[in-house]
Amino acid sequence: MTESTLLYQWVSGAYSHLSAENISKELIWTKTKEIRWCESFDQIRDLIDEWHIWILPIENSYAGTIHRNIYNFLIHDYKIIWTHTQDIDHCLLSITGKLNDIKQSYSHPQALAQTYQYCKTNNIEQIQWIDTADAAHMVAESGDNTLSAVASSKAAEIYGLQIADSSIQDQSWNQTRFLIITQKDSPVTYKKTVWTTALLFHVRNVPGVLYKCLWAFATNWIDLTKIESLPSQKDPFTYMFWVECSAHLNDDRMKWALEELEFFTTEVRVLGEY
Repeated sequence: MTESTLLYQWVSGAYSHLSAENISKELIWTKTKEIRWCESFDQIRDLIDEWHIWILPIENSYAGTIHRNIYNFLIHDYKIIWTHTQDIDHCLLSITGKLNDIKQSYSHPQALAQTYQYCKTNNIEQIQWIDTADAAHMVAESGDNTLSAVASSKAAEIYGLQIADSSIQDQSWNQTRFLIITQKDSPVTYKKTVWTTALLFHVRNVPGVLYKCLWAFATNWIDLTKIESLPSQKDPFTYMFWVECSAHLNDDRMKWALEELEFFTTEVRVLGEY
């Protein structure tokens, strides 16, 4: 059995790290050689090959879509082989673990948005940092009892911090969805049954065009589980659409929908099925 490397952005203890550990148990045609963190998405892109798998955060149930990660699919020819939903349980980490000592909290902007009310109630100033786990690392190195980080309990273990409070997210149902991405020609697959197809398409500039695109799915009895518009980055105030639907590419209904969609779009990209 071939060995693969799972790549994620940020440092050990990040939620991407937790997701990578869970995902590594579900891959087939390969076993996990290592789970490796990278400083940036650019570094990950340089490393992806047939046996390197990217764990990419795509949206949070509270803070919404991470749009910059969608645009990666316009630049690089990747495929999605599965999606993983990770429960997000934010903890307030500090050197002493005493809530009354804490004046400032550092974390990724998404984590700060997800704990805004908690920090406001406790008079804790929020300060943006590059990542949740890296914020924990910084707090541990600072030696300052007034600083804290919003991060996972695993980050507390790794960096030797105390948990001042747990489950501090403003919404109890906080989750982040990750995409598992490979090169188009990678043989790596997932254990689950395929039931969703993801697409990106650019519409033509004609009246009612979005209605006509959606009708291609409706007339073929395909349920859309997600649709979102984003600036196309081609021309000012033109848009593309990210769609996820409950059908796989071998399904005749999906084939007919794609054929109909071509009449009303300038470009359609099938990103993967999972």
